[in-house]
Amino acid sequence: MLSDTKKVLPGEKLVSTDEYKPGNYTYVNAGWICPTTIGIVSIENDVLNIIPEKELGLLKVGCVCLLKVTRIKLNQVSGSIVLVENNNSPDSLQSMPIGEIIDLYQNQTSLASLGFANGLIRREDIRLTEVDTLDLNSCFQPGDYVLTRVVSLGDDRTYLLSTAENKLGVIWAKSRESGCYMIPKSWTEMICPASGLIENRKCAKLSL
Repeated sequence: MLSDTKKVLPGEKLVSTDEYKPGNYTYVNAGWICPTTIGIVSIENDVLNIIPEKELGLLKVGCVCLLKVTRIKLNQVSGSIVLVENNNSPDSLQSMPIGEIIDLYQNQTSLASLGFANGLIRREDIRLTEVDTLDLNSCFQPGDYVLTRVVSLGDDRTYLLSTAENKLGVIWAKSRESGCYMIPKSWTEMICPASGLIENRKCAKLSL
C-alpha cells in the first residue's frame, strides 16, 4: 500500500494504474504511475497527485535550470534538464533539497525517456574568455549536475544553455576515484574529501 505523504523522485514507479488514477504532476509508464517532479504523494478519491516540494518554473529564454550531463563531444555538452528555477536566480539553488537531488544519481532510468527536455551547452557558451583553448572534458563529466541559463530554443526540444556567468557551472559531481561527492576548490577545480584528489571542472560560484 502506497503511503500518503511519501517523498518521491521523478520517474519513480509508484503504483499500478489498476490501483489509482494518475493526477497532478504524474504520468503513466507501462501501466505504472510515476511522478514528474520531486514531491510528496497525496491521494484523494483514488487519484494519486504529487505536491511539488519545490515549485517548478517553465523553460524559457533567460531562466536558470539544472542539467544532468550525459554526453560530451568535441564542441558541445549534452544532457537532460531536470529542474527549472522560477525566479531565475542561481542563488536559489541553495534552498534545493540536495539529498533528493543526489538520489537522482542512483536513478538508472533514462531521463530523456521520462519526458525531460534535452539541453545542450556549446563550446562558445561555457565561459566568456579563452573559449578556443577549452578542453570540454576539463569542464564537465557525464553525471555532473550543472547550473545553467537558457540561451535559446534549438531543434527537437533541445534547449541551448550557457554557463558563461561566474555563478553558473558544476554544483554536484562525483569523484571518479572514490565515488564521493566533491566540493569546489577553485573556479576550475573540485576536490574529493575522501581521497584528496583533485578533478578539473567549470565550477559554479554560489553565494553563501
